[in-house]
Amino acid sequence: MSYPPVASGGETDIEALVTVEVLDLRARRWMRGPSTRVPHHGHGSVALDGRVYVIGGGVMPVLAATSLVESLAIP
Repeated sequence: MSYPPVASGGETDIEALVTVEVLDLRARRWMRGPSTRVPHHGHGSVALDGRVYVIGGGVMPVLAATSLVESLAIP
């Protein structure tokens, strides 16, 4: 089974992001997915069994870290 590419989180100069985007392979465009509950940057993410798992990272730019793991349904 294959899963679509997923991009999550990131940061601007002043904040970490809650965004999740999923690549629609048929339409060849990125689509907005569900937002995470908290911002993430510098984290790991993986798509598995119809969900995206967002693991750790920082909740704000620079040196803030979290051990939070979030699981979101992929649209």
